[in-house]
Amino acid sequence: MLEILYEEDTPDFVISDRAQQILRDQEIDEDGPGTALTDLETLLQFIGNAGLKTTSKYYLLPQSSSTN
Repeated sequence: MLEILYEEDTPDFVISDRAQQILRDQEIDEDGPGTALTDLETLLQFIGNAGLKTTSKYYLLPQSSSTN
């Protein structure tokens, strides 16, 4: 487990040297370590420049969308 601590005296997080090295060694690109970047790019392409009207007070994505 990565050691990430929040110090109440400061607005900073303290990350152990071991955790920092693990993060530095992690290769992150559009294919990994997961699909988050690809999924976000797909969503942004779907929404396009016109934007997308959200629903309700919680700004949820609509269940259906017109592509006109």
